[in-house]
Amino acid sequence: MIGKDIWEDIEIECVDLQITIDESARILIDHWGKDITEGDLLKLNAMSDTSHNGIERAIAKAALSYYGKKNYQPDFIHQYKIITKKPWWKFWRAA
Repeated sequence: MIGKDIWEDIEIECVDLQITIDESARILIDHWGKDITEGDLLKLNAMSDTSHNGIERAIAKAALSYYGKKNYQPDFIHQYKIITKKPWWKFWRAA
């Protein structure tokens, strides 16, 4: 090990792991970024907050961060949805 004690070695290992995670997230977004939908972004956001796997959570956070720096435009879920129902506030109004 390189550090003078266990704590420096842990910091060195963490830096190395962070670089690996960031590089993995960059590769994933560079490959899949143009095909990601709004639903995928919502799932990534949920994964980055709730995943029990620490590495998975870290990659999801790094991927979201890198995706935000790119100029990709996701397909929005609600973009083509047409509502044909009468709004609730007009329910009692006479037709």
